[in-house]
Amino acid sequence: MKNIVLIIVLTINALQFKEDSCNSNKYNKIPSAESSCNPKNEETKVLDVFGSDCTDLTFESIDLVSLETLHNVLIGEFNQLLVNFDKENIYISNVVQGETFRFNKKGKFINKIGKLGGGPKEISSFDDICFHGDTVDILNNMGDKVRVIGYKNDDTFLYSKSINLIAYSFEWMSPGYIFETSYRKGYPYRIYMTDVNGKITGTFLPNTTGFAMGQIENNFSRLGSKVYCKESYNNKVYIAEKSNLFPTYNIDLGSFAVPDEYFKSKPVQAFQLLLGHAFASIVNYFETPSDALFHIRQKPKSKSPNEDLIDYIFVLDKGTNKLMKRSFQMQSEDLFKYPVSGTLNNELIFLIYPYMIFNDQQTFNRLPINNPEIISRLKVDDNPVLAICKIKG
Repeated sequence: MKNIVLIIVLTINALQFKEDSCNSNKYNKIPSAESSCNPKNEETKVLDVFGSDCTDLTFESIDLVSLETLHNVLIGEFNQLLVNFDKENIYISNVVQGETFRFNKKGKFINKIGKLGGGPKEISSFDDICFHGDTVDILNNMGDKVRVIGYKNDDTFLYSKSINLIAYSFEWMSPGYIFETSYRKGYPYRIYMTDVNGKITGTFLPNTTGFAMGQIENNFSRLGSKVYCKESYNNKVYIAEKSNLFPTYNIDLGSFAVPDEYFKSKPVQAFQLLLGHAFASIVNYFETPSDALFHIRQKPKSKSPNEDLIDYIFVLDKGTNKLMKRSFQMQSEDLFKYPVSGTLNNELIFLIYPYMIFNDQQTFNRLPINNPEIISRLKVDDNPVLAICKIKG
């Protein structure tokens, strides 16, 4: 049984799950109809991704940024990474190493931020990271609460503050934070907004399922001052703004929708249910001013947990409602399998490892790359490159 659960956890959604250990009834109140019910928004769009006509996702131009490789600057595998940007910097965080690598926009390494350890200025676990100005906040889960550890982006320690929530994902939402507590039975809601010191200012998405299992994943993305939110096995995605949470898209997954029985079951029974059911889940979601990207992972109907899963990158042109698609086997080395962010300049950013380029040089050579000379300087085991892509209209 453990093998079944482990295979699903590792291959379906690259998630980790944690039994709810919260015994406190501090937040154990039943949501009322008048308090933070599932938010409604008349502008929510229904998007039928598998039933709609799609054109191929192609790019007009691609600029590459090679992230400098040094003996003490080795980024690691993608499933360990969080990738963030601001106007001047690229931040690559390895949650296993507990370090954040700061690069300039040309990929030149500047400094590291944070260090794993047991000291008051160190991180005992690295769960998530967010940025505001030149401040870097790292989320450190402490079992029955979280600690937010603040640094300047030059690695100067600023503060450590304790917040009475159990969460594995958060984002800065001026003048405070937004946390995802997932499906833990100790919390009546899944989304909590707080002030800068952790005082709760808003609650959203009632936790009314019987699942009672926290899912450890990165739930938030950012574009300028806007914060976007997605949850695995939830077909809605959201925008958080002005102390509110609104659904932006309702993804119609058709016959691949997660069955209702899933959330009524205990974790092991829930995973067994999924083994024999075709379903899909949102792995990543972010936006640019003109486009929305949805990374969706689909499991065909099969009794075998080893069958390869299919990944889809859907990009919606928000102005024309044109839907573009790229699909590939999850275990493949497709050059665009790792979407990481969107920009205010309407660019999509993907992370590509050098070995993927060298293994499919023919496909790579056909891409509209503005600076292909970068590749001649790469070695197969170097740090990845970022592909900054303009969509072909």
